[in-house]
Amino acid sequence: MKKIVLFLIIILSLTGCEAVYNIEVVNDTIKDELIINNYDVSSWNSNNPSYKTLVDNNYREFNLAIDKNTPGYPEMYNKLKGYNYYNKELINENNNYGLKFNYEYKENEKYENNPLLVFYSNLSITNNKKVLRISIPDGKECYIFDHYPLMDKFIINLKTDNVVNNANADKYENNTYTWEITKSNYLNKSIYFEVDKLSEKIDYSKTNKIRDIMIDIFLVLIGLSIIYIIIKVKKAQ
Repeated sequence: MKKIVLFLIIILSLTGCEAVYNIEVVNDTIKDELIINNYDVSSWNSNNPSYKTLVDNNYREFNLAIDKNTPGYPEMYNKLKGYNYYNKELINENNNYGLKFNYEYKENEKYENNPLLVFYSNLSITNNKKVLRISIPDGKECYIFDHYPLMDKFIINLKTDNVVNNANADKYENNTYTWEITKSNYLNKSIYFEVDKLSEKIDYSKTNKIRDIMIDIFLVLIGLSIIYIIIKVKKAQ
């Protein structure tokens, strides 16, 4: 992963880029995504080599392998048959220029080349049929702000409908756990989460809707029964 680490060091040192790591767990499927954004248009073509040149060169030449046993890893320039690689996408918008690496791990695929290794050497991963566990005890082996001095923050998002046994996220909203790593908190910032891959959360909003519908049906039936009884009594009179 030395090539991508060097690339990130250069581009994030030249500009005020931001990095966002997204992981989505859906039972046995893990979706990984690392995004590098730069919204400062004036910085794209400054410096030599320019930020834009670095991004273009890495988009064109560099490939990130899934398996660490891939021949030539981590200095990967050509894709080899029989091996899987992260998908890469060039972000070319009016106010944003950057790169996106993503991959969807299927069941039985090794999950060991996590993009967080770019930033943390003390990252621990446990992935089996039952759980996915990612742990970073602290930021003492974190290279984010030492190598990327102009970076303000690094965002980690975990999204899952499965049960999360434990997580020390800063924020939770819409089934997404978010950690915000900044210059002021990264040294003492631990990151931990454990996802139960065999169970899913109960969607209480759907459960409540079903309950409300059943109550409405019950009330309608009671109403119809009362009307039927009233009509029957009147006929009997």
